[in-house]
Amino acid sequence: MKALNQTTVAAPYDFIPLFLRGGSIIPHQQSAMNTVESRKKPLYLIVALDKDQQASGELFWDDGESIDTYNRGMYNHFNFVFKSKVLTIDPWAYKYPEMGDTIKLEDIKVFGMNQIPTRILWNGQELQPTGQWTFNSATNILQMTGLALNVAKIHRFTFL
Repeated sequence: MKALNQTTVAAPYDFIPLFLRGGSIIPHQQSAMNTVESRKKPLYLIVALDKDQQASGELFWDDGESIDTYNRGMYNHFNFVFKSKVLTIDPWAYKYPEMGDTIKLEDIKVFGMNQIPTRILWNGQELQPTGQWTFNSATNILQMTGLALNVAKIHRFTFL
């Protein structure tokens, strides 16, 4: 049932439906008991492509406790762009090295791909299908797993 930009979706009481706007890239982590513990968990990206097969997003990362981290230059700012079959992960400002090598980008899910990729290149190196990526043609979802990428470096995924 739809009326005046309102959509009603049937869902059990213990389930919250999540809607993603096409054109968005959302970084996230698993939850923990507090921010300090959550910050130790790996990062994941959800890429929701729009009708033109594009998406973008950003992540601002600081210590989660201090005030004025931007003015003091104690933060990291990441840009994520999916355009022309290329996903770029760019640490635009990496001024908070305490994030360190412990935080890795583990998995990337791309929703709404209109073509099954035959090959995926990561910084020029080919990823292995089924071992490092899978594509579900029934749902048009590409999933890349076990990446363990250093977020302090630029990464480019090319989908061929």
